[in-house]
Amino acid sequence: MNLDKELIINDLDKIFPLPEGIGSLRVLDKISLQLDRGEIIAILGPSGCGKSTLLNILAGFEKPNKGEVYFKGTPVTKPTSQIGMVFQSAVLFPWLTVKGNIAYGLRFKKYKDKEIDTICQQHIHLVGLEGFEKYYPNQLSGGMQQRTALARILALEPKVLLMDEPFASLDAQSRITMQQLLLSIWSQIQPTIIFVTHDVEEALVLADNVYIMSKLPGRITHKIKVPLGRPRPISVIGTAEFSKIKGDILTLLFS
Repeated sequence: MNLDKELIINDLDKIFPLPEGIGSLRVLDKISLQLDRGEIIAILGPSGCGKSTLLNILAGFEKPNKGEVYFKGTPVTKPTSQIGMVFQSAVLFPWLTVKGNIAYGLRFKKYKDKEIDTICQQHIHLVGLEGFEKYYPNQLSGGMQQRTALARILALEPKVLLMDEPFASLDAQSRITMQQLLLSIWSQIQPTIIFVTHDVEEALVLADNVYIMSKLPGRITHKIKVPLGRPRPISVIGTAEFSKIKGDILTLLFS
């Protein structure tokens, strides 16, 4: 095991008991991955294959039945601000403004008001929400809500960003906009990103490597290195190289 890696996932198993004690369900089986600092990976697989469970373990929300997770050589056994999670829905506090939501974690960590103001403004700019600081979640579009959720996590300066289908509920144009925003943010601060998606094109637009998981029990069955350069504009989708890789992945997913 190479402890020089940013994030190491070593031989993870996860088993959930079935209702009324009638048995158990193996959700993850011997999951092992190693990520370099600043790497972006995408995880593809059928619904219910354990992708979200894997992210919950990496975030410290769940404990595996077997195996370990290491961040910079230190075991991950509970939530840490070094590893941030962006969920499928924005999960914002409806009684707080955009700025209030972004500031929430900073206030919890006892930052001073001046520091909070500076950090909030930096991240409002980073996600392109200038002018919306005083808006409440119900006054925002779905894409703006996800921008706010992303800014709230990034304000805590995580080194690893876990993203559980964060753009799945957005319309096609908003989804593309958020993908390009994420790549722009990555180019500036270079977090390590694990991005779960059902969308092959999204995986190829974002990731350095794509991992395919099997149906339950979830296993890593294939790793595909994405041979597309960076920066990676949306126009890459129209290239012959992109179409070939997409076809190869679809073949693996449905074989």
